[in-house]
Amino acid sequence: MSPHPEPTAPDAARGSAIEHVFRARHEVVLAQDADKIANLYAADGVIETPTAVLSSGDMGSAVVRGRDSIRAFFVAKGSSRTG
Repeated sequence: MSPHPEPTAPDAARGSAIEHVFRARHEVVLAQDADKIANLYAADGVIETPTAVLSSGDMGSAVVRGRDSIRAFFVAKGSSRTG
């Protein structure tokens, strides 16, 4: 018996919601719109990415915390601000 439960398929509504969020993020990332990207996250949202080290200069952290910091992170990566 595996110590990890087998994943189950999400119900149709949950799958649709997940797909909606994925597509929305994909569209705003392609548009390089830092405001819209940041607005996909909660005010206290967190992203973890190795490229955070490059923009922060903090070699000990690959985490960006908070919507304003997330917006600034994407602006630093070349996304535009529209707001």
